[in-house]
Amino acid sequence: MLVLSPTTLSPFIDRAVAGEPLNEDNAEDWVVLGHHGTTADQADAIVATGFKIKKNRYDWLGHGVYFFERAPRRALAWAEDNLSEAEACVVAANIALSDHCLDLGELDGTATLEGFFEEYQETYGEEHVGTLKETFGNRELSCAVINWCCNRMSESGWEIHALRAPFEEGEPLFVHPTGSPTVRLKKMSHVQIAVRDCSLILKTWRENKLATKG
Repeated sequence: MLVLSPTTLSPFIDRAVAGEPLNEDNAEDWVVLGHHGTTADQADAIVATGFKIKKNRYDWLGHGVYFFERAPRRALAWAEDNLSEAEACVVAANIALSDHCLDLGELDGTATLEGFFEEYQETYGEEHVGTLKETFGNRELSCAVINWCCNRMSESGWEIHALRAPFEEGEPLFVHPTGSPTVRLKKMSHVQIAVRDCSLILKTWRENKLATKG
């Protein structure tokens, strides 16, 4: 087993080892609403028996169950585009992120992941890292580094049960009259959550009467 390097022991790890909450809010109160795009049949099965962790090589936040944070219509649009327009459905969930969430919208979280990327590349070599794809819909590099980060932190005695990150996506929301600079607000941007431990999912229900248009 590798030994964690000083560069990897970021403020995130330091606070974890000290037993301090990794997020500023009260960890016990940090419950968020997530929306998961799926099909109608799968939605009924999920509500009845629960979610199952997916372990795809290409998911940008690593292994887990994926949710759009407070974005039911964005989740429905994803299901329509990627699964079945006719059968698209959304499952809503209350998720207790607690202090075991690696939040990439916070500087401690990004500093932690940056340190683990350096360690990952030192371990496997730049040539191997260069073979991992990082394209829209196929985030092999991000997936590998995040899984590495979670596994290494687990070895150090701290489990990551979920990840949270903002994601910029889609066409500009509007265009500057001169055409430049490009407006950074995007039509499909969202916050995404990847849950690695399904015990964080407190309650699920099927969202009805959603529409992506109108």
